[in-house]
Amino acid sequence: ASDGRRHRLSALALTLPQGRAELSGELDGVSPFALTASGRFAGRQDGRAYALSLQADETLLQPRIVLQAEGEGVHGQAQLLAAPFEPLPLRALKLALAEVNPADFAAGAPRAALVLEADLAARGAGEALLAGPVRITNRSPAASDQGGIPVRALAGNLAWRAGAVVIEALDIRLPGATADAAEGRITGRLTWAL
Repeated sequence: ASDGRRHRLSALALTLPQGRAELSGELDGVSPFALTASGRFAGRQDGRAYALSLQADETLLQPRIVLQAEGEGVHGQAQLLAAPFEPLPLRALKLALAEVNPADFAAGAPRAALVLEADLAARGAGEALLAGPVRITNRSPAASDQGGIPVRALAGNLAWRAGAVVIEALDIRLPGATADAAEGRITGRLTWAL
């Protein structure tokens, strides 16, 4: 529905083999195009139930998007600040996912109970595209020959640049490491060329 300025989508539903999607929203026709939208997807993949929800607000030019995920093998939230019509469309990302088991998503992948946390934001011109702290905690580390990941935690300051991802102040903790002991700990800097 539209009154010539405000455009409204009351309810759109789509049923797919993987599940059901629903979307509603409202958009102002005058710049900066105020936006409110919500959506939901519920379904099953490889026998596992999951649900995703989406909330978007602010403006079409700079929307804030909140995604929630709940299901077998993962639950958490991501919040994005976007600029979809700019050269760098992602301005910030906050991520908090818990109980992620790689073996649930890929055959042959190791088992783990990962907690993923990131708080990334765009930097000034010529600097990193996104940068900020990241942390991965493994609540059930195990030896690789037992099908696990032999890391208890990984933390650092990530900088995603054109052509490379760099992690400064990298701190990897192995099972049995204590907070102030050098044993069972790897520190340094990591550069991954893209």
